[in-house]
Amino acid sequence: MAFDQGAGSRWADRKAEEEFVLEHERRRQRRESSGWGRRAGQSPCQDLYDRMRTVEPEVIPTDTTTQLVTLFFRVAKRLHRHALGRLAPLDLTPSQGRALREITDSAEPLRIADLAGRLNIAPRSATEVVDALENAGLVTRLPNPADRRTLLLAPTPRGQELRGRFTALSGEAGRHLFSCLSDAEQHQLFMLLTKIDNRP
Repeated sequence: MAFDQGAGSRWADRKAEEEFVLEHERRRQRRESSGWGRRAGQSPCQDLYDRMRTVEPEVIPTDTTTQLVTLFFRVAKRLHRHALGRLAPLDLTPSQGRALREITDSAEPLRIADLAGRLNIAPRSATEVVDALENAGLVTRLPNPADRRTLLLAPTPRGQELRGRFTALSGEAGRHLFSCLSDAEQHQLFMLLTKIDNRP
């Protein structure tokens, strides 16, 4: 019978991950038996950070990239849930709020194609967002003097007022989520995410 090298590699990866989990659990039990624990008044986030620092580099799983992707999406979902809760009084979704902010802050009226580019979404999705904002009385469509085939987007007075409230409430959601990080850690995270975002 021929040896399946792929299966052997997968088996080795699973064994490595199992060894990592077992080693991490043994280290945790040794620390707890020696009186190690969370310091008085220490936040859960700081406690988790301290635990992560105890993991030696040589025992970090090889599939770190997959774990980073999973963790990134998990944190993004948490931020989205926090934002939804904070924005509920405005009857706005985060995507509608971001679109309203772009339309309000633009020096010149935007076309839907311009808005889609700024939000990095498909023009069809941008149209759906604008329809919702227009139905709520926050945005209006205006004729485009330079091109009769397109319309321009402009905020209504109510849209301009809600834009400020959106910024304040969405900022609260972000501060709540990142409050477990120090200013230096937040700056470091900002620089790392910016580096990833700017990658071609």
